[in-house]
Amino acid sequence: MAGRDFTGRVKGKYRIMSERKSKMKAKSKIKRAVDLLMTLVLLFLMGYQLWGETAHEWAGAGMLVLFLVHHLLNHGWYRNLFRRKYTVMRVLISAVDLALLAVMICLMASGIVMSRPGLTDSGCADCGIWSVCFCDKRSGDLHVSEDTVCFPGLQ
Repeated sequence: MAGRDFTGRVKGKYRIMSERKSKMKAKSKIKRAVDLLMTLVLLFLMGYQLWGETAHEWAGAGMLVLFLVHHLLNHGWYRNLFRRKYTVMRVLISAVDLALLAVMICLMASGIVMSRPGLTDSGCADCGIWSVCFCDKRSGDLHVSEDTVCFPGLQ
């Protein structure tokens, strides 16, 4: 049992709350830093014509890492997705979040499939699993066409 100090407050209780609060502050700072970096990288990715293809691909790879870290830090969102009652506003916000998640996954998958200088040289883009997603090797469109080879070695 925790003892009491001269003011009558319980010793130790506030210290535990303070430690928990500082851990939450540290995690919150990391989350904010990752979100800020994602925003800056996204702005950098929009300047494709200014930076060139190789820089764009490596920034995209960095965005993928930040995206994964962001979702690891915010794993509680998935846990709480089906808890509590859904109001109209919560349905709209969740729909937008899920649509954004799907779009980001498609963007990153198609970026890996269409990778040329940066990631191809490192061997990262040669994974056969990404060929399954969607690509047209001639135009870069997001669909499977007749001449798309979905599995290397099988034609």
